[in-house]
Amino acid sequence: MQTIQVEVEDSKLETVLTLLENLKEGIIKNITIEADKELEAYKKTQRFQEDQTSMQKALADIESGKTKTLSHEEVWDIIEQHTRVS
Repeated sequence: MQTIQVEVEDSKLETVLTLLENLKEGIIKNITIEADKELEAYKKTQRFQEDQTSMQKALADIESGKTKTLSHEEVWDIIEQHTRVS
């Protein structure tokens, strides 16, 4: 028996699992999902707590209207203004 290890983007995990579950019975013996070890370690740090608090405040500011969001086009216009060579 062989083992295959596959890295899958979080947003695509359900699709991959559906594909695997729909394979002919008996082809796959076991499916194991391992969490990203670096991500799990980061979630236990003080830095994560600080980042999470900052992101929650930023989201609250956006939802309350205190902070204005920019469209994709507006962001690229600003970037172009700052990167033009005179």
